[in-house]
Amino acid sequence: MGFKSVVLDFDLEAPGLCYKFTVSKDGAPVDVKRGLVDYLFDVVIEGKKPGSILEYTKEIPIPSTDNPLVTLFPAGRAPTADYWEKLCRINWHDLFYSPDPKGVKLFLDLKSRIEESLAPDFLLIDSRTGVTEMGGCCDNNFT
Repeated sequence: MGFKSVVLDFDLEAPGLCYKFTVSKDGAPVDVKRGLVDYLFDVVIEGKKPGSILEYTKEIPIPSTDNPLVTLFPAGRAPTADYWEKLCRINWHDLFYSPDPKGVKLFLDLKSRIEESLAPDFLLIDSRTGVTEMGGCCDNNFT
């Protein structure tokens, strides 16, 4: 139908959207270099200014079209040790409940960057089930 979509893997404890897509003829999963955990780690832990989100995403080709209609924003290079170490260092409670919480602003900024850089018609988010700090920020910041 020609709609552009960004698919965000926010199921950080059990990421797997990269296995649902392929960019190769042999059907191998998307080769993920960086993703959401890397973005959050860079900004929250390393204190880096957010750069282009394009370095954290991967275009997924759609058969019978030359236009990049689906962009995957993977969780990261799970199940590597580096991925789990970065995820464990992000303190979700502090992001939202510390005396100077930065979480809401961080995720609203990320949403704005997705809108500006990728201009999707739809933002699809795969989040963790249940009531969790990680899952809660999807409901409150991306809607």
